[in-house]
Amino acid sequence: MLFICDEVDCSRVYCSDCLEVLIGESQIDVIRNTTPWKCFLCEDKKGCILQGRKDWQRKLVEFYNVKSQNNIEVNSASFKEKRPIRVISLFDGIGTGFFVLKQLGLEVEAFFACETDQDAINVTSIQHGHSVQQLGPVESLSTSKIASLCPIDLLFGGSPCNDLSLVNPARKGIYGGTGVLFFDFYRVLKLVQQHNPADRHLFWLFENVVTMQLDSKATISRFLESEPAMWDAQFFSAQKRARYFWGNIPGLYSPVSCHLEDKAENSILDEVLSPHCNRSAVVRKVRTVTTRSNSLKQGKLENIYPVRMNGCGDTLWSTEIERLFGFPDHYTDVGNLSYGQRLRLLGRAWSVPVVQHLLRPLTEFYTSSQTNISDNNASNETATAAHENGVCEDSDAAMDSMEGNTPVNGAHLT
Repeated sequence: MLFICDEVDCSRVYCSDCLEVLIGESQIDVIRNTTPWKCFLCEDKKGCILQGRKDWQRKLVEFYNVKSQNNIEVNSASFKEKRPIRVISLFDGIGTGFFVLKQLGLEVEAFFACETDQDAINVTSIQHGHSVQQLGPVESLSTSKIASLCPIDLLFGGSPCNDLSLVNPARKGIYGGTGVLFFDFYRVLKLVQQHNPADRHLFWLFENVVTMQLDSKATISRFLESEPAMWDAQFFSAQKRARYFWGNIPGLYSPVSCHLEDKAENSILDEVLSPHCNRSAVVRKVRTVTTRSNSLKQGKLENIYPVRMNGCGDTLWSTEIERLFGFPDHYTDVGNLSYGQRLRLLGRAWSVPVVQHLLRPLTEFYTSSQTNISDNNASNETATAAHENGVCEDSDAAMDSMEGNTPVNGAHLT
């Protein structure tokens, strides 16, 4: 039997057998007969021996992260002087990687992207023009083509998760459906390493869902010869979005710092809601936003709207979802894309502040056009200004709704 917390902000599940060992059978009966029941982290259970820790979020990340991989060696011969960065982005989506690099102020010499979704390609083209060079499907990326693109400084990507995630009951695993695309990431990684000059260091980063089967995680780790670090968007934004990251970026396996815990506490949904529209958040943070419209609803039955407007439940508007992910307003407002199409693109995207945090150490190695960029959730001044002006954006959605240079942690030059 499983007990699910009834707190709207919580989605934690507790095993009755485990709880019986920890707190005794009599307490299990109390839980069973309590409606609504709030879990041990949502409510102080006076007199109960099982109490929530105030630093449980940090402890959870430390539990998943691999301490033995905290120190990542970087070949100093590759960085006698700073230079612009050359990048390959696989499964590029809506150009999140390029957007993050520009937010960090990095000078990008060349950015090559593999993407097949035409709507996503259109968003990238509108937002970044010819700065992003599309290469087509990753499966079609030949050895000769990769050789012609080298040297490459950074390779990153996150293959589709729908056949890996436990949330999908029809998942085919890592050896079926889109799961096999991980092996194309691995293939490209090895080919870039093979064709890069000996003195050209390659940074790389691979991302996927935490909710994958253990055998899939083990397979990815075996091929990439490293264990993943877990980073959750809730440390940077008002969305709970835990993801695994494999790679050799300095600081990737560093523990969560105290300032991130403070940031997590202060990053709440009300911050991204359009002002002056009588909109208020029902929850502090929303659950992981996916391509499904129901993912925006909260509660264990997915029946609670995250926002109230004029006394009625409402979903998040497109621009609010963009802010939630760290994009500027109207980033996906391209062509005649509907609310559902924009949600589908955003649901597959990376969380901008998470990737910005992970890639920030690269500003120590490559040419940067800016010297002090804050690590915050606002994506650019234009988006912030539009937000503060209090315009009720996305009338179509409303109608349908009825970090800058910082010291590098854990990097060792060799």
